[in-house]
Amino acid sequence: MKGKSANYIVFDIGSNKVAAVAANIDKTGESTVIAQVLQHSDGFKAGTVVNLEAAENSIIAAIYSLEKECDKSINQVTISISGGVKSYYISHTLKLSNQPISKQDIKKLIQKALADFSIKDQEIIHYFPIEFILDNNNIVDNPSGMYAKELSCQIHVIAANSLTLKNLTNCFAKCHIEVADVILSIYADGLVSLTDDEKETGGIIIDMGSHITSFGMFFEGKLLYVGSVPIGSYHVTSDIAKILSVSMNTAEKLKILYGDVRPDLFNKNESIRISDFEPDNNYNIDLTISTSELAKIIRS
Repeated sequence: MKGKSANYIVFDIGSNKVAAVAANIDKTGESTVIAQVLQHSDGFKAGTVVNLEAAENSIIAAIYSLEKECDKSINQVTISISGGVKSYYISHTLKLSNQPISKQDIKKLIQKALADFSIKDQEIIHYFPIEFILDNNNIVDNPSGMYAKELSCQIHVIAANSLTLKNLTNCFAKCHIEVADVILSIYADGLVSLTDDEKETGGIIIDMGSHITSFGMFFEGKLLYVGSVPIGSYHVTSDIAKILSVSMNTAEKLKILYGDVRPDLFNKNESIRISDFEPDNNYNIDLTISTSELAKIIRS
């Protein structure tokens, strides 16, 4: 690692944490992690800024720790987001001359399709050509070098709320950091977590965060659909706390140490004493719960 300096910085913005990685990526694409930090976050919820001052402080703390770790001043980052994105499909057709289809034709077709995308308050962060169609008939993976009178394409577009992105980039700007690019976290998760076979034959990846659970569907090596639901691990902890009348801190410990979603795997006589986690809680000092009952709460 000696002699290498970080030339690529990524921030993953979550409701409960900000994760940051500084890496060196060489000309061959080989990457080396130089430093990484995990910082408790405030001011963010489901990928959006809900308190600008608190969000700034979270970012500043993470930047300070990362700069200290990699011994480098940071002025430009890529950010990874999880919530507030939608999948769209767009298509476009290009008339062709009596010449083989060139890479420039394909590029022009895609650019014209993207230029037609105009949904209010939505900004494209990723796009993926799904299929190309020759003369409204033959579907091909790569039309380069082929002959046709017309070339059509269908593109999967992933767009985020433009105001959400503006608030995020503004938050970093106040910390004197430029946002160079935005990446959808579930897309990155799929690239590193799914095998080539899983992406080819079909696979769904699910990322359960604190306040939001994201998912992405891959098929034939392409990302076909992404989405999210506003439920995360925080809601599991909250359910445990409400049903057992315990603190969120105790509920979190119960979830981590004994949590499961398969009640049938546990002995119904195996119990947990709540007073072991809350010794000062006198009003339910004798309260116990079986591991199977805890699993039923989480499963719902």
